[in-house]
This record gives sequence, structure tokens and C-alpha cells, in this order.
Amino acid sequence: MGKKWQEVAIDEQQDGAFSIPFPGGESGKYTDEQGQALTDTGYLCVQTHTARKTYPVQNALVTLKRKFAGGEELLQTYYTDSFGQTPLISLPTLDRAQSMNPANLQPYMIYSVSVVHPDYQEMRNVDVNVFGGVVSLQQFDMLPNALREGNVDIG
Repeated sequence: MGKKWQEVAIDEQQDGAFSIPFPGGESGKYTDEQGQALTDTGYLCVQTHTARKTYPVQNALVTLKRKFAGGEELLQTYYTDSFGQTPLISLPTLDRAQSMNPANLQPYMIYSVSVVHPDYQEMRNVDVNVFGGVVSLQQFDMLPNALREGNVDIG
């Protein structure tokens, strides 16, 4: 079974981000797969680096997708800055009070993040948890394409 994609309008913002609105319209109108309202906001920052976190990877394309039972939905894309990071990304999520309820087995939203740069191997994390009121930091240690192609003398 192939992935399900939804086409939506993309607006370029001044900070270099491409914003794609969530389905459902205005804030507080979004729901998770169980129909629970996403009334809180969580935050995500993506960092890219190479050489064991020595050098940032600038101009990497970061793609953010929302996971759901039928596949994934493209939400936003960003380019990393000179420090190898995206701006702080605001994402709808479940109310933070739900994380205090032991009966709630998943008090967060799951997003997928991929990073592409022409000089490095594509990286992806498909299970990025975003909690209400919390900043999640997702780091990618990028590997040069030459390593994949066997063109680097490591010894």
C-alpha cells in the first residue's frame, strides 16, 4: 500500500519557511486520529550538523509531515540557517494536562521530519513526539555523500 498524500496550497513566508495550514481551519479546530481536539501548542527545532556536531549544515531542506493512519500529510518546509537550525516551529498538539493522565497512552502528537542536502545523505525520523508547551529538539548528524559512494579514504 502506497503512502497517501494530500495536496495543499503553500505560502512562502519572509523567514524562508513555507507554511501549509492544518486541515480544519483555525486553531483549536484540529483533531487527532481519535477525534480529540488539538488545543495546545508544542514546539520543534531541527538542528543539522556534521563531523560529530562540529560543523552546522546550512541550507538543508527540512520537511515536516503529520502522521496519521492513512499515511502522512505535508505540513511545512524550512531551510536551515548558518547555524544549521530551523526557526522554532509551532505545532498543534493535545492539551498538556493530558500527559498527567495515566490512562492516556499517547498524550502527544507524532510528526515525521526529513532533511535533504545535495552534499549529504538524506536523513529521516518518522516518530518525533511533540508535547503541549514543550520545545522538542531534533538533531541530525549528516553524513557526506562521499561516504555512501565509497569515495572517502577513512584509514
